[in-house]
Amino acid sequence: MQLIIKEIRENKKLTQDEVVELSGIKKRTYVDYENGKSDIPLSKLQNIAIALKVNLFELFDGYENTTIEKTQTTEFLQLQFENEALRNENAELKKDKDFLQSLLQRNDHDKSQTA
Repeated sequence: MQLIIKEIRENKKLTQDEVVELSGIKKRTYVDYENGKSDIPLSKLQNIAIALKVNLFELFDGYENTTIEKTQTTEFLQLQFENEALRNENAELKKDKDFLQSLLQRNDHDKSQTA
């Protein structure tokens, strides 16, 4: 099966730069993936699918959805987007936690200096 990333991207009227930004993949690497010059790790393929808002399987030529598959695809995409949102939220929470811990450490340090 051949990947049709470029075709999907063009059909969605997205530029390579937009997909690169949405997927978090370096441009040179993405261009190589799109042109079939490099093998794509599954995690990167998933990032591209999320960026293009398609099911992972739709990136392959010859994949056609039945009505049931379309429903499953929609549910799968929703789960992918929710997962990505949770990852982003988790990253933000970690930053907040680190910031608060640094404030507490600074406060503890200041208290020990004055005692």
